[in-house]
Amino acid sequence: MLKRSSRVMMIKTKNFLLALPGTVIGLFVAAIFFNEYLIIEIMAKPEQVNSYYFGSEVMIEHGGRKYSSSSAYSFSCLVLGVIGFIGSVIAQIISFLSNKSPVFIAYVINLTSIAIVFMLSVLI
Repeated sequence: MLKRSSRVMMIKTKNFLLALPGTVIGLFVAAIFFNEYLIIEIMAKPEQVNSYYFGSEVMIEHGGRKYSSSSAYSFSCLVLGVIGFIGSVIAQIISFLSNKSPVFIAYVINLTSIAIVFMLSVLI
């Protein structure tokens, strides 16, 4: 028969694994924004940066203020990526540490952070 501590650890590991798909989706969303930051700010190849037409009236009208410059766009991508990443990490930590509905809470946190990222990406 399993000791109580090993049984608890098995349950926590199971909860961690059940919450993992939601975390992977959240990390994928964060990776998309980190990729945009990497392309525009870190690598900054002129042909790629120019393909975004930063500062043009059409881009600002359709995409919002974040398209006013490459630095504004890359900063917004960095912020959105960090929010998505932090939400995913917090969800996994809670799925492992929580005792009451840990998987449900983890998915709620993941979905909330993804929703916040997408709402902010439209508003910024």
